[in-house]
Amino acid sequence: MRILELGNSREIENKIFGDGKKVTTAKLLDPTFNLSEFNGSYDVIVTDIMKSGMDDFGNRLADSIQSGDISTKKIVVISTAGIDQEITPKWIGTSEKERGELLLESRYFNKLIDELEIPYVILRPVKIVDGNNSEIKLSSEGTKMKTQTIGRNGLLEVINQAIFENKFDNTSIGISN
Repeated sequence: MRILELGNSREIENKIFGDGKKVTTAKLLDPTFNLSEFNGSYDVIVTDIMKSGMDDFGNRLADSIQSGDISTKKIVVISTAGIDQEITPKWIGTSEKERGELLLESRYFNKLIDELEIPYVILRPVKIVDGNNSEIKLSSEGTKMKTQTIGRNGLLEVINQAIFENKFDNTSIGISN
C-alpha cells in the first residue's frame, strides 16, 4: 500500500506507519510546502495539518488531484473536533481569535476534500492525550461531544481502521473517550 502522509502536526502517525508500510512522508510544518515533488499515484493520502495556511494548502492539494499530478483512491483527514460546533476546542490556537481562524480554515479544507468526489474520511478528535486508554466514542456530525480528550491509542485504532480496513468512508466522525 502506497501512502502519502502530509502534515504530521501531532506526530501520531509514526506509530501507525512505523512497521514497514510503504509511506512517502512530507513533514509539512509549513503549509506553503511545494507539493510537486510528491506527484504520483497513492492508495491513500493522510493529512494532519492544524496550522494557519491549511486552507491555501487545501486549494493546492485539490488542484494537484484535479489536474492528475497526484492521484489517490482515498483521503483521510485528521482534523479536530469543534469544526461542527459540537465542542469548544480549547486545545487549539493560542487565543480565541486564532482558534476561530483555525476552525474556519479547517472547515474550508474539509469542504475541499469532500468536493473532490474521492472516497474520504474526516476524523475529528478532541484533545489527544498520552496513555493507554483505548476507549473510543464516535460521534456523527452535529452531535455534541462531552469528553474533552481522547487517548492516543484509541485515536490510533480509529485511524488504522479508516486507512487499512476502509471503515468510515465518506463520513466525518468525532472521536473522544
